[in-house]
Amino acid sequence: IVVTSIDGFPVHVTGSYTTLVVVARDEPGIVAKLATALADESLNLATMRVSRHRKGGDAIHIYELDSPPGPSALQRIRAVAVVKSLRVIDRVA
Repeated sequence: IVVTSIDGFPVHVTGSYTTLVVVARDEPGIVAKLATALADESLNLATMRVSRHRKGGDAIHIYELDSPPGPSALQRIRAVAVVKSLRVIDRVA
């Protein structure tokens, strides 16, 4: 199974990794803030993709992780002011 669209954004999610799906306002530094939150919780990125419909609008971030995030990592991501939503897709393959 391959997920190809989430909330109108094109994606490519296979379930091979635990995947974070973050929708956030597109602004400079957001990727760094989210990656730092993950690194500070000792989570390693396997892949990362970001896309948006327009500059300054919403962007979707797809972070595939080598290991599942704990509650504190999810809390840190949700605490970033421009994050609108966060979903976790568990590894299935």
